[in-house]
Amino acid sequence: MNDSLLKKHLNLYSEQLKSRRLWNILIFTIFVLSFFISSSIIDFNLSKIIEGFPRLGDYIVKILPNIDYNLIFENSKTEGSIKYWYFNFKKYAALLYETFNMAILSTLMGFIFALLLSFLSAKNITPNIYSYHLVKRFLEFLRGVPEIIFAILFVWALGVGPLAGIIAITIHTTGALGKLFSEVHENADLKTCEAIRSHGGNWASEMRYGIIPKVLPNIISYALLRFEINIRASTVIGFVGAGGIGQELYLVINFNYYEEVSAIILLIVLTVITIDILSGRIDKKLLERWVTEKDVISLCPKAFQPFWRRSPIVFIGYIIAILYFLFCLHYFDFTLGKIFSGLSNMKPILVAMFTWSDFFNWNFNSIFTGLAQTLGMAFLGTFLASLVCIPISFLASRQIFKLGLVRFLIKRFLDIIRGVDILIWAIIYVRAFGLGPFAGLLSIFTVDVGTLGKLFSEATDNADTRQIEGMQSTGASKISVIRYGFIPHSFPSFS
Repeated sequence: MNDSLLKKHLNLYSEQLKSRRLWNILIFTIFVLSFFISSSIIDFNLSKIIEGFPRLGDYIVKILPNIDYNLIFENSKTEGSIKYWYFNFKKYAALLYETFNMAILSTLMGFIFALLLSFLSAKNITPNIYSYHLVKRFLEFLRGVPEIIFAILFVWALGVGPLAGIIAITIHTTGALGKLFSEVHENADLKTCEAIRSHGGNWASEMRYGIIPKVLPNIISYALLRFEINIRASTVIGFVGAGGIGQELYLVINFNYYEEVSAIILLIVLTVITIDILSGRIDKKLLERWVTEKDVISLCPKAFQPFWRRSPIVFIGYIIAILYFLFCLHYFDFTLGKIFSGLSNMKPILVAMFTWSDFFNWNFNSIFTGLAQTLGMAFLGTFLASLVCIPISFLASRQIFKLGLVRFLIKRFLDIIRGVDILIWAIIYVRAFGLGPFAGLLSIFTVDVGTLGKLFSEATDNADTRQIEGMQSTGASKISVIRYGFIPHSFPSFS
C-alpha cells in the first residue's frame, strides 16, 4: 500500500514538474518572440547605439559647466566659478520651491481621493460588484492618460500657471495611488472586519477600524514614493506652461543655454535625492513604530486612547501637514470658484476631441504603426531595464553586499538617473540619436533602471532571511544563496 501511495505521489509530482516546464518554455518563447518583434518594429540594433553615443557624449560635455578650480569660489562675474554657473540661482530656487509646493499639494489631494476610491475598487471589501468595476475603470482612465496631456487640457481651460499643473498631477496621482491602495486592501487580513461586522458594525466602521490599521504602513510608503515621482512630474509639465521650474528648463533647452541646463537638472536631482533619503528614513521609522504598537496593543491599555493623547508627536505632525496644505492652497490661490469658471473653457476642445465626424477617413495605418511602436518601446525598455536592475539591486542591497560605501554610491547613481524625468531624457537622446522610437526606448530604459533598481533592492532587503540564514549555516556559496535564497523570495515583488 505504501509503495502504491509513493508511486502515486511520484507520478503526480512528475506531471506537475512537466506542466511547469512546459509553461516555462512557453513563457520563454513568448518573451523571445516579443523581443525580436519589438526590436524589428523599433529598429533596435547595436550599430545605432555605437553611432549615437559620441553625439550623446558631445551633448553631455556641452551642458557641463566650465569650472576652473582656481576660481571656484570667485564672484558671479568670474567665469569658471560656481557663482557664475548659478548666476540665476535665486530665480531657480524660487521656481524649485514652487515645484516642491505643487508636488506637496497634488500628492496630498491625490492621496485623499485615492484612499477614498480604493475602498470601492478593492474586490474583497467593495460594497457591491458594480461600484468595483465602475471605480476600477475610472482609476485606469485617470492613470492611463499622462500628466502632461491633462496639463495641456487644463492650461487651455485655466491659463498658463501652476494651477493647471496641480490639477493634472492630482488626477494622475489619484489613479496611480488608487490602484496601489486597492491592491494593498485586497491582500489584507479580513478577520478584524468580520469581527466588527458580527458586532453590528457598518461598512465604514470596517474600513476605519479593520482595514486602515493593517495597511497604513504600506499606504504611507506608497504615498512617499509617489511624492518623489510628483517632484519629477512637476519639473516637466512646465514644458506646456503648467508652472514650476520646467518652464525655465524648457526655455534654456530651446535656446541652447547649455550650462543653465545642467544647473537646473542638478538642482532637480539633488532635490529628488534628498527626498528619497528623508522618505526612506521616515518610512523606516513609521514601520518600526507601527510594528511595536501592533505587538503590544493587546497588552497596553494606552494603545486604545485617542492618537492625540497616545502620540503627541504624530498629532503635531498632522497639524503641521494640515497647516502646510492650507498654506499651499493660499500660495497658489487654489479655489473651487476659479476651477469651475475655468472648466467651462474646456467645452470647445472636448467637443472637438470627441466629434468623430471624419472617423472613416482617419489614417489608421499611421495610428496602428504608432501603437505598435509604443508597445514595442514599453516592452523592450522594461525588459532590458529589468535584466540590468536585478544584478544592480543585489549590489545595492544591505543583505547581500556588505560594503556600505559601494551601496551608497549605487543608490545615489540610481537616484540621479531616476531624478531626471523621462521627457528630459527623451530630449537628450533625440539630440544624440535623432527622431524616432529608438530615443524613446532609451529614455524608458534609463528611467526604468533607476526606478526598478530602487524597488528591486528594497524587495531584496525585505526578503525573509530564515531560509537564507539556514543556507549560509550549511556553507552554501554566495551565488547559491542568491540563486536559491534571495531570488525565490524577492521574485514576486520583482514582477
